Amino acid sequence: MELIKYIYFLLLFYIIYSFYIKNKKIHRNEAKGPIGFPIVGNMIQIGKSKPHIELMKLETIYGKGIVRIWLGDYYSVFLSDIDLIKDVFINKIEIFSSRPKSPLTRLGTNDFRGINGSSGDTWIKNKNIVVTAMKRANTKTIYSLLDNQVEDLIKEMSNFETKNQPFYPKHYFRKFVLSTMFKYIFNEDVPYDENLENGKLSELTNEMENIFKTLKVGRLANSIKILESPYYYYLKKSDKVFKNIKRLIIEKYENHVNSIDSEKPRDLLDILINEYGTSEDDILNITQVTLDMFMAGTDTTANTLEWIIIKLCNNPIHQEIAYNELKSLISSKGKIDDSIKSSINLSDRPSTPYIQAIIKETMRMHPVVVLGLPRYCENDTFIGEKNYFIPKGCKVFINFHSIGYNEKYYKDPYKFDPQRFLESTTNPMDSFFPFGLGNRVCLGRQLANDQLYLVVSNIILKYKLKTINDININEQGIFGLTVSPNEFKIKLEAR
Repeated sequence: MELIKYIYFLLLFYIIYSFYIKNKKIHRNEAKGPIGFPIVGNMIQIGKSKPHIELMKLETIYGKGIVRIWLGDYYSVFLSDIDLIKDVFINKIEIFSSRPKSPLTRLGTNDFRGINGSSGDTWIKNKNIVVTAMKRANTKTIYSLLDNQVEDLIKEMSNFETKNQPFYPKHYFRKFVLSTMFKYIFNEDVPYDENLENGKLSELTNEMENIFKTLKVGRLANSIKILESPYYYYLKKSDKVFKNIKRLIIEKYENHVNSIDSEKPRDLLDILINEYGTSEDDILNITQVTLDMFMAGTDTTANTLEWIIIKLCNNPIHQEIAYNELKSLISSKGKIDDSIKSSINLSDRPSTPYIQAIIKETMRMHPVVVLGLPRYCENDTFIGEKNYFIPKGCKVFINFHSIGYNEKYYKDPYKFDPQRFLESTTNPMDSFFPFGLGNRVCLGRQLANDQLYLVVSNIILKYKLKTINDININEQGIFGLTVSPNEFKIKLEAR
């Protein structure tokens, strides 16, 4: 009985102490936010399904452009004011360049290795190696690879069009992106006609989706300090998601090491092996960097492609404007008249501004990594003209959703209007940085942009995209580490 009373007393003390810590004023100029509840902080208020939208609502109450939130035991701020964001991510980068540590990121990054989860000297070393490796990769080979992958995707889509069957973009866009990454990183071809249920890409697709679900913001045990150690060991013991995909990467690594010619690298993995070496720590870093590249280059790009298709189907007038732009390009270049046999390549990009505007406008309205990847404040500091106080240990996020729907930056933000990125009287690019900004900007942004352009332009050129029964496609997203559309189907009509 005495033991039970003692436990109750400790629990009551912990609850009171937690409430006090979360609600005491730490500085007269700290960012404002809602009352923090014991233990959970504000995680109930922002919810699990649409935290980016709930955070945007909180901004209207507590302050435009910045709101203070307790994620469990962690003091956090969410930014959507461009000046504040630039001050943090550019002007004060030496204070905000690190990533916060948590049980999930520890598990998912091989003890904070690689690109996404590392900090300090480890991150600088990894970044320099990856940048060097990507520069050494043969640019012509990459362009040829992308053209071939797009051609395979278009052929696969033609099977649905000729049979008058609805096309489900989700699976085939992920297949396109993953097969591109497989060739780029491992120099392996994955045929489009592989088994849809148990082929290697289908297996990898499922693993990647599980990783993005696992890493989403809002896992309570990941945010309570006294639970961090037991939660990590629980994750490590029960983990299948990371273990399976790391096992696949290690198999590829071993095959490459046994057959590598350091003078003639076949792919990005060969180059990484040359740059890192083959020590045990090198293997862990190579494995993590490879996983980071898959994570950065698959779900994000595939989701963006899906959102673009949804926007084109729900806004057919913009689809026709884009098609006419492509048709004019085909004619002006003297290509064969039958556009079914023609194709768009990366050299055509400067001549197709409307296609590029559609991609940008979609990324504004549907940023897939909607809260970005958080930064960690190394020291007490102040940001912005109002000198908001940011304490050491604070997690800092960007709410890209709030930026994209802010009338301060975009007129009629809920209207799909690619023209806004073409008008010289406005400059939305000042508030448009979907791949992040500063020294931790996404390293694979050029490859992602190339994939988006080639897929979107060639699909529009070949097919008229229609909704099923003229019913608009649902634009409510599913929140994880990325925001993905609900699965949908469309009708394809050959141009």
